[in-house]
Amino acid sequence: MSYRVEVDGFEKTQSLKTLAASLKGYVDEALKHASELCVAEAKRLAPVRTGRLRDSIKILERGEGYVTVGSDVEYAPYVEYGTYRMAPRSFLRPAVNDAVYAFQELIEVRVERI
Repeated sequence: MSYRVEVDGFEKTQSLKTLAASLKGYVDEALKHASELCVAEAKRLAPVRTGRLRDSIKILERGEGYVTVGSDVEYAPYVEYGTYRMAPRSFLRPAVNDAVYAFQELIEVRVERI
């Protein structure tokens, strides 16, 4: 997916700078909300045998403009992607897709308000 932005004139450049400045704090807030949604959805989708995998899903890292959600359980990748003996039982990828959609929606709503 790609976006193209064309600017014709200084006035539009200034309005884009204003838009970016007004979105800065909101992007962080939307990212936090989307990452929490991702954790909740991944926990809901995770297959449960002992509950160890489900309970290990959390925000692993948070930085400027990004969040890493996952599990530190050693067998999590095998459950997510499967093996030659076991079909995949994806829990994280669908949760990430939902979180990305939620993030986009939150940003779109904010841009419409500005």
